[in-house]
Amino acid sequence: MLKVHKILIPALLAILLTTSCEWVKSDLSDCPKGRWLALDYSYNLQDVDASSYIEDVTVMVYDSDGKFVKDIKSTRAERLRNDGKIALDGFQEGKYTFIVLGGIDDSKDVRNKQHVDSLRFGFTHPDSIQKKNFADFYYGSLYNVSFDGLDDQYGNYRYVVDTVKLIKDSNRLACLIRYGDADTLSANTYTVTVYAPDGTMDSRNNPLQDQTVTYRPYSEETVKITENDGTFIGERFGFQLLRLMENDKSRLVLHREGRENAILDIPMTDYIGQLSALYQMHGKTLTVQEYLDRQDFHTFVIYLSKENDAILKIKVNDWTVHTNDVILKK
Repeated sequence: MLKVHKILIPALLAILLTTSCEWVKSDLSDCPKGRWLALDYSYNLQDVDASSYIEDVTVMVYDSDGKFVKDIKSTRAERLRNDGKIALDGFQEGKYTFIVLGGIDDSKDVRNKQHVDSLRFGFTHPDSIQKKNFADFYYGSLYNVSFDGLDDQYGNYRYVVDTVKLIKDSNRLACLIRYGDADTLSANTYTVTVYAPDGTMDSRNNPLQDQTVTYRPYSEETVKITENDGTFIGERFGFQLLRLMENDKSRLVLHREGRENAILDIPMTDYIGQLSALYQMHGKTLTVQEYLDRQDFHTFVIYLSKENDAILKIKVNDWTVHTNDVILKK
């Protein structure tokens, strides 16, 4: 037994000294110090933190009265050097709110940030037609974070990390138009437009829904695809959208070029939301809003009759809607 103790005690001391900064009470310690903000983007269907892939981030800081204090800019390169964290320097004692936005580019901006309740962000010109493949957009918030002094009883600067959970506020949509059989569909035959009230959001990440954004595809291409029913040529349209909300009145509209009446006009978010019941996270079925926020890529395949443009069926993210389904009649 003595031999076991002689071996284990030095080993345990070494582990404790290398893993616990509480054992080190000297300014010469190499233990981490200071106040930091960590990003966590695991709110996705994989439930895996992908925050290391996010590029530039802006942290807007508000005091306990909701008044704007300052911006903190953070690049991906800086965060990688700091183990994925953002330094929080120069804070007085008190409580603060952090609003975190990632992916601000020339198509999106921040407005009225003097007070957290008046803060607005989203498209720079939400009333104009949006047809850009803009940068992925992220949102996060932490309210009432307490700063109560960082010196411990030994005179060392305490190491504190606050973590903000992020939501991805952008969605990619691919819409494929094809005939019901293997016939070739000519280029520039159809146009697809998305209308959604998601161009401006408040500090709680809720779209104001007081204006409708018109989305046009940022990409249009003729594609050749081989499936069980043969090889066909179709038209594929690519969109980048902002946050989708349950019952948000967004619509996907299909036209034939040169004709006024729509071939298809459907409640897009209602269609996508139907898939929420198929997914489970941590042993429970996802709500519609959880699914909309966790899933950031959607596909619509619209099957048409070549003779009269009648809708034969629609496939949404591998879920098929037939023409006799109730939702088509909305």
